[in-house]
Amino acid sequence: MTPPFEMPWGNYLLKELVEPTPPEAIDYWPQTPGWFVIGALLLAWIIRWLYHQYLHYRRNAYRREALRFIKTLPRDTVNSRYQIYQQLPSLLRATAIHGYSRSEVAGLTHKRWEAWLDKQCKQSDFLGNCPNYLHALAYGPTNSLNPHQLTKLLQEIQLWIQFHPGGIDD
Repeated sequence: MTPPFEMPWGNYLLKELVEPTPPEAIDYWPQTPGWFVIGALLLAWIIRWLYHQYLHYRRNAYRREALRFIKTLPRDTVNSRYQIYQQLPSLLRATAIHGYSRSEVAGLTHKRWEAWLDKQCKQSDFLGNCPNYLHALAYGPTNSLNPHQLTKLLQEIQLWIQFHPGGIDD
């Protein structure tokens, strides 16, 4: 088999050229101590952030428990099940006591209680959407609220539990 090109072919000056060896692979691992310090600080910040997220999750256990109770409530308000709904004012007060101080919450009743709830959470409006419903449900006779009023109150309670800031811990 004959070579495809006759000798000399190409540039005769490059005939004796020896190709240099390629450089070693570039190491991407940081080689200066500054990068190790930055990496350690970043790792410490991530660990601190995760710890605060864990604390926030634990502090809000009372919210999750209250919302879980509300989700288990039957959606029809038959006379026999009305007593279950009568626990809602107590649930709301227990949630407020857990999120704020007992001394701040315990003395509030009727309109002052509803006004305080509205003041603490901007997403809910007990005085505007369901005035006196909490009092009627807690102290009134069975079926003092119709199903529409009960549904509206349940929505306001759920909004308050979900979105209230919860004092100084949040």
